[in-house]
Amino acid sequence: MNVNDTVSWSADTTLTLIASNNVNINANITATGNLAGLVINPNTANGADTASGVGVFNLNNHASVTLSERVRAYSSRAMPTPS
Repeated sequence: MNVNDTVSWSADTTLTLIASNNVNINANITATGNLAGLVINPNTANGADTASGVGVFNLNNHASVTLSERVRAYSSRAMPTPS
C-alpha cells in the first residue's frame, strides 16, 4: 500500500491502513480531531490476500505523521523504517 498524497482529517475517527505486504507512507498524514487515530498494519492478511511474511512500515520522502495534541492514538505492528 502506498500513501502518495497528503491525507488529513479533523473528525474524531481512526484511519486504518492494512496491507498484505508493505505500507509505504510517502506523503504527510495529519489528523486534528481530538480523538483521531492511526493504525498501520503491514504484513497482514486482508481479504483474499495472505500476509507476505516480510511486509514493513516505511516512512519515506521526509513524510511525517501528525496526530492531535489532545489524544494520540497510534498503533502499528511494525516499527517504521525511515529512508
